[in-house]
Amino acid sequence: VVPTTPIELFISHAEGDGDAAGYLIDLLRSALGLSAAQIRCTSVDGYRLPAGAHSLDQLRTEIFGSRAFVALLSPKSLASSFVLFELGARWGADRHLIPLLIRGSGPKDLPQPIADLNALNGAQEAQVQQLVRDVAETLSADVEAPHVWHRLLKQVVQSFADTGVG
Repeated sequence: VVPTTPIELFISHAEGDGDAAGYLIDLLRSALGLSAAQIRCTSVDGYRLPAGAHSLDQLRTEIFGSRAFVALLSPKSLASSFVLFELGARWGADRHLIPLLIRGSGPKDLPQPIADLNALNGAQEAQVQQLVRDVAETLSADVEAPHVWHRLLKQVVQSFADTGVG
């Protein structure tokens, strides 16, 4: 099963960070006007692989073919061999890749060669705003006025800062 609308944005993440990925999707859809069909995020309802899809084949196609790729890098995702394979595949293809540090991960936690890429800190509002602008530029998308998505930005930053401890 191949989607009729090409995947424009692939969000790599650990299954345990699906809530944070969902908040990011809401923000990017509001800020950039993306449709659900343009986004792949495998553990968020509405953005999963199609039923009956050959999962590994479709993931390989979309990881390579998407125009923008954001990797949510938390302690959970950095411990996931699947996320690391996705990162390696995207890096090896020399395609757009934004490492986004969340939930307590820092630059020192990144494995090589991803550590050589400029990573953004998802717990800092200005850096999430930069993420929105950078994804917009990659997708040649217009960015809505900030007041349209400001509430969602606050929600994303809070979710990304949450380490799940306590």
